[in-house]
Amino acid sequence: MMFMKAGFSDRIFINSSVFLWLVFIVIVSVIVSQQGMSHTVTPSYFFGADLWMQGKDLYDGSGRGFIYLPQSAVLFVPFAYLAKLSFSVAEVTWRIISLLLLVFTLWRFANLVEPKLIARAFFIITITSIPLVFSSARNGQFNTILEVMMLLAVCAVAKEKWCYATFYLVLGLALKPTMVVLLLLLWALYRPLWWRLPIGLLAIFIFPFFTQTPIYVWHQYVNSMAMLKTASALGATTTDWAQFFGLLAEFKIIISQRLQDFIRIIAALFILYCGVRAQKKFNKYQVAIFLYTLASCYLMLFNPRTENNDYGIVAPALGLFITVFFVHSYILMLLLVFVFLGLVMSGNLSFNGSREFWSAPFFTVIFTVIVVAQIFYSKMRNTIFKTE
Repeated sequence: MMFMKAGFSDRIFINSSVFLWLVFIVIVSVIVSQQGMSHTVTPSYFFGADLWMQGKDLYDGSGRGFIYLPQSAVLFVPFAYLAKLSFSVAEVTWRIISLLLLVFTLWRFANLVEPKLIARAFFIITITSIPLVFSSARNGQFNTILEVMMLLAVCAVAKEKWCYATFYLVLGLALKPTMVVLLLLLWALYRPLWWRLPIGLLAIFIFPFFTQTPIYVWHQYVNSMAMLKTASALGATTTDWAQFFGLLAEFKIIISQRLQDFIRIIAALFILYCGVRAQKKFNKYQVAIFLYTLASCYLMLFNPRTENNDYGIVAPALGLFITVFFVHSYILMLLLVFVFLGLVMSGNLSFNGSREFWSAPFFTVIFTVIVVAQIFYSKMRNTIFKTE
């Protein structure tokens, strides 16, 4: 068992974390079982799976509704069948599976630090994650599973398990297209993935052809590309999204879609450069932490359709760096606690009831700057991370 060798203080951290997660899962399950069709997006997933089974078009051309790749419709078919038997059971089952997987992967992520800090890291990650994933978990969004696949991928890379990393990356992409950010970053930085990922992508591309007629599948692929373009344009041309350009819009700085795309490319190249610098400076476990953090921050800031609910994806990185700075720098630790509190108040847990979209990207920019500074200027001690 993974907790058997824990000391007394470690057991307190671990048991407290497990208790908090169990209570959280129960609360979410009760809320979901009572909320009916409100505060849930899973009907879109059920609808997409039903359309796939019936051989009907998944996309309506609006850039809304089912905005995922065809594979996600196929993978959600079991839940769609369950929903026909009991909508509430399907809703609750989806949340429980997603959250249990999240708890498991957060523990794996916490194991990237030095063994004596693992329990503390897991506890702090729990504290940062629960409030930030609440809205997404209640709504049943794919964000939770996306976070799971991202965490599993970087943990696999840290342990040089390249086939596992490939599996998690392509499965994450099949479930939600925004996985492409981490996929491309790891693909560029790790030679063992150069040939494995094309094979994995080919496999996940072929997979839907075993479930429907080839003409139908190909038609859905073509329509999915148009859907992604429309959905992206919708995010770029409206300001009610919690991303970097939504932040600028609050200061009356409106940027054209073409210039936004150019800035995204420049930012992506800079993130790649940061990854290269991290590989030269830190060990493989530290690098995995930095790459997850860089990818999640980039995704929050530059995905055209980022919502306040999405920021739970940065919570594990935020919690882990708070743990690191508890040993390394109290000032930076307190600053990240401030960032965490800001993100909590930015989401649906805020008490003012207002819809605002600038604060979450604002606090994420602060977090990103701190992390990038560690790559270029910090001399963080390796003793707080797992060693080779």
